[in-house]
Formats: sequence, C-alpha cells, structure tokens
Amino acid sequence: MIAASQTSFAHISDLPEYYAASKMAASSRGAGIYRLDQLGSEQQKLFPAMGERAVGFYVPPPALVWLLPLSVVPLSIVPAFWSTLLVAALIAAIAILSRLFQLNLVQSLAIWSVAAISGPLYESIRIGQPAPLLLLALCAAVAALRADRCLLAALAMSFLFIKPQELLPFLVYLAGARRYRPLAALLGIAGVFVAFSLLAVGVEGYTNYFQLLFDSVGNTANMQPELTPTLRGQLLRLLPGSKWLATGGSSLACLAVLAFIWLSGRRYARYRQWLEIGLVIAVPAGLVSALHCHDYDLLLLIPVVVAVFKLNLLATVPEAVKLLIIAGSTMLLLPLYKYIHYDYLLAGGPFNPIFAILLVAAVGLPFLVHNSRLELLLDEKDDAV
Repeated sequence: MIAASQTSFAHISDLPEYYAASKMAASSRGAGIYRLDQLGSEQQKLFPAMGERAVGFYVPPPALVWLLPLSVVPLSIVPAFWSTLLVAALIAAIAILSRLFQLNLVQSLAIWSVAAISGPLYESIRIGQPAPLLLLALCAAVAALRADRCLLAALAMSFLFIKPQELLPFLVYLAGARRYRPLAALLGIAGVFVAFSLLAVGVEGYTNYFQLLFDSVGNTANMQPELTPTLRGQLLRLLPGSKWLATGGSSLACLAVLAFIWLSGRRYARYRQWLEIGLVIAVPAGLVSALHCHDYDLLLLIPVVVAVFKLNLLATVPEAVKLLIIAGSTMLLLPLYKYIHYDYLLAGGPFNPIFAILLVAAVGLPFLVHNSRLELLLDEKDDAV
C-alpha cells in the first residue's frame, strides 16, 4: 500500500492539501488556505506532477495547530514520512487498545491482521488521509478517560478537531453521562486553539472557511459526499439532483441521533462500563448520521469492535445472525471492498452496501446494550436508570 501510494502520489493523494495548508499558515498566508485557487496554486508549486489538480482543504481553523508541524518536514521526504506516520499511528492505537482492554498477544495480532486487509486502512494509506491518526487520538482519549486523566483526554480529543463531526457524538455522550471535567478541559483547549487560529488565518480565513462549507453543499465535486457510507451519502445517491434536500434531511436526522446519544449517556452514566457503552453507541451512530464521513474514517470502529467483545454483547445473538454479521463485515475487507468501491459505487450504483453495514451497527448495537446484563456502579446502584 505504501509503495502504491508513492508511485501514484500526484494523482490520488490528499496529502498536498495538508502540506500546502501548513506551509501557507506557517508563512503568514493562512487566510488563503480555504480558497481553492490560492491553495491549489501552492499545491502545484510544491508538487508540479499534480498538473492542474487541486485538493480542497476543509479542516476547521482551530485544528491548524496540529498540522503546522508538518510544515517543517522536508518536501523530498514528506510522502514517505506521512505514509509511515499513518502506519505507526495504527500500531500505536492497537497497542493502546491492547493495554486498555487487557488483550493477549493473539487478540492484538488478530486486530492488526483484520485492520491490515481492511478497505478503510487501504484507502487511508493510499490517498494519505489521517484516519489512523484520528483513531490513535480516540484510543488515547478513551484510555485517559478510563484513568481519570481529564486534561490528557481533552488534549487527545482536541486532535479530532480535524474532523469535528466525528468527535461531536462522543462529546454529546460525555455530556449526557455528566462527565463535565474533560469537557471543560476540552473547552479551554478549544479557546486556546481558536486564539491561535485567528493569528494564523485571521477573520478573513474564518469567513473563507464558512463560505467553503456553504458552497460544498451544492458543489460536491471535491468532497464527493455521495461516496460516503452516511445517510446523506445514501440520499445523494438516490436523489442526486436534490443536494440541499438531502443535506437538510440528514441534518435533522443527525440532530435526532445526537439527542438519542445524549439520553443514552444519561441512562448508562452509573454503569461500570459507561465508557465502553459510549463507544458502542456513539461512534457508529455518529458516523452514519454525520454530514460527511468517508470509508477510511471507519477505522474509528476498531475500538467499538473490541468493546463489543469485552461487553460480551453477542452472547445472546443466534448463530445464524452471527454468520450474517461476519458475511456482511467482509465487505469492508480486501479484495471485496475494492470491487464495491471502485467497480460499483464509482460506477454509479444506487445503493451503498457499506452504509447498510454501518446503519445495522448503529441501530443494532444500542439494542444489544439495552438487552445485556451490565453491572452498575456499586456505590450508586440506587440512582441508576
């Protein structure tokens, strides 16, 4: 995967958007990173082999602080550096999960083996998307929350500002579960990041950013939301001429899902496994209802899968249903994933089967949690719902 990403770098990689944006922000040209003409010109200057290709930059201004260190990496090694960093992030994330959930070597290697042949990892490494880094941040945040290290948890979660729509559902769950200290710490960090971003991009940069988001609803060529395994993505496949209607309907659905996640936090706040339950409920539901989430972002489901087994949620599931789950999950693995993505979805197939998998997980896992025997906190048993 790394070798393939290097040979076709100029034609498929999304790294130029991050590298060029970091270079511009570091050289007092931050306001232009949300203007495709200015950012594209910088990308083509750094990577002439791109030709006229340009990749839009949609990372919110407060998250720039995490990308600026990329600007000091020499141009000659940045593609190899980035790919290696993504693989290292995946290994580190699995190591954190192994320690957090007390997995043995065989279990840890099983996670690595499945992840290594998954479509999401393939796409992430192939086009240079930071999904493994987001996974590492989520795993580090969960480990810090388990250890009651609120500031460290908030710092880890702040990396997910790069794609805030994927962090928001988990924050809503924390709010519902009355875990206010990490949220307060995260709010403080966000304030610092906003102040820094104003120095980097200014008010003009923020104006350009929100205009870019507004334009992306009607002009979907750059972000390709119709390829995403989300409700919005599926609606855009069925109603390609009704982009605003699809976005509006999926926005309402997203608000309803967030309300459900908040109520789930309230319900399970007193349980010993409140954090694992939060992963199982908030992450799949948050991803499928997000306004934007590509296949590579499904790497965030790895801690969810581990939590499902640790909570023993499949104990009461009939064997026939387990076989269906396994069969369906193979669509996320190579080589079947490549056929679905490249030969079916890119060819205009009307129904996204990966959306179906994610939807089943988002609906089915809360049901399994509700019907499972989970321990309550002994000292707060009477207050639990």
